[in-house]
Amino acid sequence: MSSTAVVTGDSARLQVSPESLNTLVPLGSLSPGQRQALLQESDTLYLFPGDILFESGQFDSSEYFLLSGDVTLTDANGNHTLEKGRTSLGALSPMLPRRHRARVAADAVVLKINRQRLDELLSWSQVAEHLRLAAVEEQGDAAGNLWLDRLLGSNLFLKVSPTNIGRVLQKLEPREVRAGDVIIREGAAGDCCYFVQSGEARVTRGSAAEPLAVVGAGHCFGEDALLKESPRNATVTMLSDGVLLVLQQQDFLSLLREPEVALCTLPQAAEEQRVLLDVRTQGEYSAGHLPRAASLPLHLLSLKARLLSADVRYAVYCNSGQRARPASLFLQQQGFDVKVLQPGLMELVDQLPQAALTRQDYLLRNGVVAL
Repeated sequence: MSSTAVVTGDSARLQVSPESLNTLVPLGSLSPGQRQALLQESDTLYLFPGDILFESGQFDSSEYFLLSGDVTLTDANGNHTLEKGRTSLGALSPMLPRRHRARVAADAVVLKINRQRLDELLSWSQVAEHLRLAAVEEQGDAAGNLWLDRLLGSNLFLKVSPTNIGRVLQKLEPREVRAGDVIIREGAAGDCCYFVQSGEARVTRGSAAEPLAVVGAGHCFGEDALLKESPRNATVTMLSDGVLLVLQQQDFLSLLREPEVALCTLPQAAEEQRVLLDVRTQGEYSAGHLPRAASLPLHLLSLKARLLSADVRYAVYCNSGQRARPASLFLQQQGFDVKVLQPGLMELVDQLPQAALTRQDYLLRNGVVAL
């Protein structure tokens, strides 16, 4: 691949816009901010006829998305499939080990993404959407939950496993405040941080008259106290009445640990008569899934859990387990008997015949798969 041109980081973002990823599966399910972050961490490959992207049987840590041009995929039996950038929506030959050799047939632009990073963002995105929908369903007011949208996008939350995000929200303690209240004072010790649910606050440092910032609904302040033992570096004073959500340091640190979930293998799931639930996005499911597995996307659990039955046992899966773990916890909290299928689909397909995956849709009826 000596002729290949590689554009990385910020340069890649300038060459490829986040909007151009909207139709790609599963990138289109990410938020615009997440797509932009992904681009900043990815490589854009400019390829020429004859260049090889990967070989059949290869293990690697990347996903390749064809943005333009043509790539020929050749399987172990010599069968050829021509992928065209105008119609190719999913990652090229995503299963590991690679089941195809990918050779460029016409000048092409390919986005190379770290597989684990993509899986993390997908998990985060779907968990956040699940929590938003659950809040709207419970409170019936989407506009009133705008603070939740900003809170779920905070850098502090990204340090917590997606499996624990729901538990973080449970740990938040509401505190009513009044205009003029000093919430934190510069130089003081801190053992908690604050999220603004409603109202506005002014951030100042030293004797400066001008505020460093004015923070409103969804903003977080005081988070340094959770990550390191250091004095407060600014003073925060309420500009209006409002409600703050308080997260204590000990609660935050306990949530950095991954919770235990029940696991099962595919043979164990069959022995225990568990119904398979694919919690990936609908687009990923449609591209190929385990036989007799119904689609129940993680981000739609709050809406679709009513299709399940408390009398039926389930096994949830995704590509790696990143999304299946929070899905199992959410469903267990609603009283369902759920285990996580291990290994995830990406490893599992290596143990199955090449034709094991199917594109047939399976629907749930009375909690079980309807034929």
